[in-house]
Amino acid sequence: MKNILFTIAAVLAMPAVAWAQTEEVPKPPSMWENLFWTLLPILLIGVFIWIFFIRGIRRIQKTQIQEYRQHREKVEQLLERIAKAVEERNGDAK
Repeated sequence: MKNILFTIAAVLAMPAVAWAQTEEVPKPPSMWENLFWTLLPILLIGVFIWIFFIRGIRRIQKTQIQEYRQHREKVEQLLERIAKAVEERNGDAK
């Protein structure tokens, strides 16, 4: 008996369900909107890569360049000291 009542109620509700589905369907997005929503994630990913990776690499390179310059100056000072010591030794040997 329950199944029959449920079936009758479902059949009687069909026109109401059909009427609810006849609402206007919104127009589909234009080609430009689709293009925008397609390219936006790609551009955002590119910006994040640039901000976090490329700028980070540049910062690291700057510090490495400064460290290399300091190292090069120390080596030049050591070489000057060695050259001066060799000259003194050669002057004493004569």
